[in-house]
Amino acid sequence: MRETTPKLGADIIIGVDTHKLTHAAVAISALGARLGTMTIPANGCGYLALLGWARSLGSVRAFGVEGTGSYGAGLSRFLNCLVAEHCWDPVGLAIVDYAYRFERLKGAVQGGR
Repeated sequence: MRETTPKLGADIIIGVDTHKLTHAAVAISALGARLGTMTIPANGCGYLALLGWARSLGSVRAFGVEGTGSYGAGLSRFLNCLVAEHCWDPVGLAIVDYAYRFERLKGAVQGGR
């Protein structure tokens, strides 16, 4: 795992670029300031490390996960299970698949599918 030195803040947002073997995450403040980055293996140990790193930076507001239907599916399930099992109660947690939202927007602009 590779990470940059965290800068402690209040509310943070984590964005995750997913790949087959690794995921790259970036943490930003609610104002958009970059707080740090981290690369994790795409497995349970990596997901736990990501969660610990995110929590060390402040209160996690949201995770934006790319490819929740493909390479990001495991991470999405992990995060959703934490919330469902009440292991973690983030304020306003949103797990967003940006590629899916873009495709839906593109279809709406072109008159639907």
